[in-house]
Amino acid sequence: MAEQPGLVLDIAALSDHDLAFYCLDVTCAEEKGVLAALLLRALFNGLLQAHLANRAHRLPELSTLLKQVNQLLRKENLEGQFLLLVGYYHRVMNNLILVSAGLNAMLNTNNQQIQLNSGVLLGSMGNAYLNQVSQHCTAWQCRGLGRRQPSAADAQHRLTCECTSTFV
Repeated sequence: MAEQPGLVLDIAALSDHDLAFYCLDVTCAEEKGVLAALLLRALFNGLLQAHLANRAHRLPELSTLLKQVNQLLRKENLEGQFLLLVGYYHRVMNNLILVSAGLNAMLNTNNQQIQLNSGVLLGSMGNAYLNQVSQHCTAWQCRGLGRRQPSAADAQHRLTCECTSTFV
């Protein structure tokens, strides 16, 4: 096991039309971070598939999914603070959905720049409302810096996820 855990990035193609991803930062969670990462890795795709099956071709509510993940963490007694960014992209609809639990991020889409608020950390949110951002776009880029607001001095510590819908 690593001396100091860090980031877990998972990207999953759900179909020919859509994909989902998350980035989990477990550095604030001490020894429970690795267990939380393994639990999230094992359950996330199944939870999302079940959520999408109940949506009847509508886009997902990722804030609802995060509340389910939070309940699972509590059920397994994995108390702590977990920083998480979850995204969903539908290629045919050209729609990107993001929700953040503790991570600040900057979203660049089609010449627009949108600041994602960090929201409440996973593991400590209870019944808190999470802000979901939905953006129509053909290409996007998301950069995050953890809990801090971005600054030029932090440029080397940025987490970058990029995707375009130009694939076939």
